[in-house]
Amino acid sequence: MRPEFKDMHCPFMRTVLGSQDAPAWDKAAQQMKVEDLVRFVRDQPGNGSLDRVVRYFAVVNHGLGNRAQRLFNLLGAGGTFSTKLVGSDGDHSGDSQIYHSKTREFDAAEFAAFTAFSSDGAKMIVAEIGAAIVDMNHRHGGRPSDALQSAGEYALMGVLLGDDAGSIPVADMRTLFEKNEFPAGAREKLGSRTAEQWFGLTNLISDAVAAAAARAGRGADMHAERLRAGLGLLFGGMR
Repeated sequence: MRPEFKDMHCPFMRTVLGSQDAPAWDKAAQQMKVEDLVRFVRDQPGNGSLDRVVRYFAVVNHGLGNRAQRLFNLLGAGGTFSTKLVGSDGDHSGDSQIYHSKTREFDAAEFAAFTAFSSDGAKMIVAEIGAAIVDMNHRHGGRPSDALQSAGEYALMGVLLGDDAGSIPVADMRTLFEKNEFPAGAREKLGSRTAEQWFGLTNLISDAVAAAAARAGRGADMHAERLRAGLGLLFGGMR
């Protein structure tokens, strides 16, 4: 693992900044201009709008400055964000820990625990992603709001790697996490998928989380209507 990636526990960001045509960023200060990341996404082939999603995550979850300054940056030029994602506002409990919580290296055992919910071992459909999120959220001390954050994060992975229904090939997921490389076709989806597709998939995954939590007897605070209301609070700016 590259040392500047140690506190960047996001496979998407590691892959983007590890690519040959990576946008410019300050490795020493662990900072990056939001517009440089947005431009990288916008310059991919296609007429999509995932740059809106990337901007939202970069500014709201990881942007520098107070909340008022970040809101201004979300509406305006974008400002600067920290690529040291650990400890930022977007960092949360109950994540997969596929990047080990201490070493930040790829953890094959945690990856296996997450993908064990795949019924065929080849892909994970939305219902299985929801069940895996409930399991990891429980095992790693998460709250319902943390499960919602995870739903948004895995929805981004779903639109990047998955088919139109959000089913993600396990091998492609491993390539992104372990090798920090874009699987075949991912760049095209990065440029052609839309913010609306991401938000729709986030809703579907949150519904799957609610259903899986109910089956596991952990649904007291994860009713579908509560999660949907929570999504409005977390990602309302992306509708």
